[in-house]
Parts: sequence; structure tokens; C-alpha cells
Amino acid sequence: MAGVDALTEQETDIDIVATCRSGAEAIEAARTTRPSVVVLGLSFPGMSGLETARRILEELPSVGILFLSNRAERHCVEDALEAGASGYVVKDCSAAELLLAIRSVAADQAYLSPRTLGHVLHVYRNGKHERSADPQSVLTPREREIVRAIAGGESTKEIAARLEVSVKTVSTHRERIMRKLDIRTVAGLTKFAIREGLTSLDA
Repeated sequence: MAGVDALTEQETDIDIVATCRSGAEAIEAARTTRPSVVVLGLSFPGMSGLETARRILEELPSVGILFLSNRAERHCVEDALEAGASGYVVKDCSAAELLLAIRSVAADQAYLSPRTLGHVLHVYRNGKHERSADPQSVLTPREREIVRAIAGGESTKEIAARLEVSVKTVSTHRERIMRKLDIRTVAGLTKFAIREGLTSLDA
């Protein structure tokens, strides 16, 4: 995104490591450079920004995803958050806001543009967020699989071996899951899994 490149040129704490023109390029660049933040649009040639985000987070769960879009509709923001995004900014935002969003996501904090935040808060306050009625909806399929494994008593090493990923990757997944669910202990994760039917006391 040329606008992001130009905006960050003078920022000593932000380095652009790659600029991509497709979802496939973004996935490969993320895999190669392992950035702190990936800035995506909703649309990409050949693969949507949402699917690109999911694919990146599947391989690199610690990467922060920030969507920069000209769409401010509620469903767009919800779809981005469900895909795992940590931030969503509308393209007509100020330079200062975009930089704040990038830095917030890099610091593992969420950031929503004020225009989109109003939509999301309205939905939650009025109890109309149907997709979030299911707590599992905030988890990716891989994250649900890891919750099942943890609740089933598997160790981090055992999960890593079975999924053929590194121990660090499993640990990062677990930390992300706990942040999403606001759960701080393995016991809490186990209770969540039992309550949501992801496992059972006899598993």
C-alpha cells in the first residue's frame, strides 16, 4: 500500500519490510519476513483480505493484522474481527490515527477507528450480536482444536508433535486464545471447553 509506505517513511520505529499486490504475495512475505503487523485491505486479487488474514494467522498467530479499508459498515468490521484482526481503520482517517493504529497493533493492543467502534458498541449494547452469541465464534478452527487438546490433558509438546508445528507456535496460539476469551489459566480453558461442548469430563 503506497500510502502506508509514504506515511511511515519518516517514522523511525516503523519499517516497511514488504509491499504486496495479492493475498498470496502477502502470505509469502509474512512467512519470510515475520513482521509485527500486516496491513491488509478487504479486497485482494485472487484471495480476499479476510482469507489472507486467516491464512497468515494460521501459520503466524503472533502477527497483528490491521485492516485499512474504505468500508465502514458494521458487517465488514465484524468479518475482519472474526478473521482474527486486531485493528480496523477507515482509509479517510488522519495520518496520526493510522500511525496510532499500527503502533497499537504492534504492541498487541486492539484498535478500532472511531467510526467503526460506534457500530460495534451499538450492537453489543443492544444485545443483537448474533454471531457472538456463540463464544466459540471468536476462535479459528485451529484454535478450537488446541482448546480441545489442552482440555483433554495434552501437553504443549504433545500438541506440537501431533499438529507438526513448533512448541512456540502452540504456546503463541494458547496465549492468543486466552486473550480472545479473557481466560487466564489452563483450568479456565478446560472449563470453557466443557461448557461449550468442545470436550467432556470423560474425554
